[in-house]
Amino acid sequence: MHGTIFKEVYFYPLAILLFLLDVCCFSFMEKQLIYMLLCLFCVQLYSEKSVSRLSFLAVLISLESLLYFGKFGVQLLYLIPIFFISHEAKKNLHAVALQSYIILISCIALQSFILEPYMLQIGPSALYTFSKIIANIIVLWLISLIDSSQGSLSNRFNPFRWFREESPDS
Repeated sequence: MHGTIFKEVYFYPLAILLFLLDVCCFSFMEKQLIYMLLCLFCVQLYSEKSVSRLSFLAVLISLESLLYFGKFGVQLLYLIPIFFISHEAKKNLHAVALQSYIILISCIALQSFILEPYMLQIGPSALYTFSKIIANIIVLWLISLIDSSQGSLSNRFNPFRWFREESPDS
């Protein structure tokens, strides 16, 4: 119960924080290596049924492409089909934890080998793409650990109880 309250209250600030971290990482490294919002999008594809959250994340990812490349919505060319493919996969296939990793790898591969060379005239490098995939798998693993732990820690991870006195009766 408390994990769902945490997810409801802090989802949008978390998404905005990850957006700002993505922009900061891009400005420091001058390349887009870590896609924290895309990782959160992949986790949300299989854990949530809220289309409004997924569309909010898609808009933030599109804003990132406006900041990085000067074109709004470039990532929507693969996010919208991935959304429909994952929706059908949830209905027809057995839920596997690797599905979000497969979605993430396919998104990064589509962006690196199709969108960037043909639409943005950025030449792909296999080593750079491999390092992007490895870094984002680690980020996705950390985000999925945080997301899955919110429902199972019950009272141990309740930020609303940290500052409230508990009576010995309860």
